[in-house]
Amino acid sequence: MSASELLEQVRKELKKLPAEQQERFFDEILTLEGNPARDNVQPAAGSLPWPDIHARHRRIFGDTILQENIVLAAREEEN
Repeated sequence: MSASELLEQVRKELKKLPAEQQERFFDEILTLEGNPARDNVQPAAGSLPWPDIHARHRRIFGDTILQENIVLAAREEEN
């Protein structure tokens, strides 16, 4: 059985459960610990870590909070 076939069967069975139990099922899957397959995952060779954009924003702008849409604010000032 392929992974997609297995997922299709799980999806069909989950539809039979109440929404609360479906949510609980997914919560349990997400909180699994000690999964050996997950523990042995190594980053791909040559992959780079994601930058911390929040730290970069603080470094550039400090504690200044910018308006949500600065482009629209600039257009309003032009008028």
